[in-house]
Amino acid sequence: MERHAGGFLRKAGFTPVRKWVRPKPLAVGETIGIAAPSGSVGAIRDQVEGGIAALEQMGYRVKRGRHLHDEWMGLAGTHAARIEDWNGMLRDRDVRMVMAATGGSGCLAIVDGLDFAALAEDPKWVSGMSDLTIFLNALSWRTGVETLHGPDAAFSFGVEDRREFEAPLFLRFMSEDGLRGPLPLGGVRVLRPGKAAGRLFGGTLSVLGYLMATPWAPDLTDAVLVLEGWSLGTATMHRWLQVLRLQGKLAQLRAMVLGNWSGCFQGESDPVAVLRALVLDACAGTEFPIIQVDHIGHNTANVPWPVGALAEVSESGIALL
Repeated sequence: MERHAGGFLRKAGFTPVRKWVRPKPLAVGETIGIAAPSGSVGAIRDQVEGGIAALEQMGYRVKRGRHLHDEWMGLAGTHAARIEDWNGMLRDRDVRMVMAATGGSGCLAIVDGLDFAALAEDPKWVSGMSDLTIFLNALSWRTGVETLHGPDAAFSFGVEDRREFEAPLFLRFMSEDGLRGPLPLGGVRVLRPGKAAGRLFGGTLSVLGYLMATPWAPDLTDAVLVLEGWSLGTATMHRWLQVLRLQGKLAQLRAMVLGNWSGCFQGESDPVAVLRALVLDACAGTEFPIIQVDHIGHNTANVPWPVGALAEVSESGIALL
């Protein structure tokens, strides 16, 4: 499915820059490649294998990366091994989705080794979250191919209570018309009202912050920025938001969506008020809508959302266009 960044975008004040491509839906029976480009899976090996078994029970075929269970410096193998597995999945025409086994901290070291041309030539779904924020945003921006924030083997399908929530959503979203309309994001809290449309980018705040300091960062002009976090203290989150402000990124946005902030603001008596204050402070001088939703982020049942997709944000949540 291909869509030019024209029409609606011109009316909304956008400057079309490329042709965007949404990979074809992933049919039951097709192959998902599982690779570990980031942290070691040693401590969660059973969880990863449980997630793979669940995907197979859902009717998908699974191909494991050759270095899936490698270990090196807390990562799933050397830089060369990890990028070999990931690019191998991107280049394999039989693999129709490349899914991360888990997150960690290794993607930044190998983002410059990604085979962008392979994804552009053979668009397929790429999915993950947390440290995979780096790959998802870099791949989508460089190739114009939408990627999928959320599903990974260990925590989407390897944890029973999350699997019960996420597996039906995954099947629905991978259907022909699944990635359309409102996303079932749970409760919506409005920090600043309004309605705006743009392309979705973002993920884990601190990881995105690292990416934005590199040449592989997406252009956030007229974007909808989605942010969530894990184990960030108040001061740390304040700094990351101010980094984005000082880079001029927040002033470029059409809207902002906040997700779950698991383990953040420990010791604060009112974390919701602290989050609101930090975000509104960083966004002072702008007027775009800002909302918070339940089901995006760490340690929560995740709703998949496509990085690079056109969406509208309002007081009702996010609707894919």
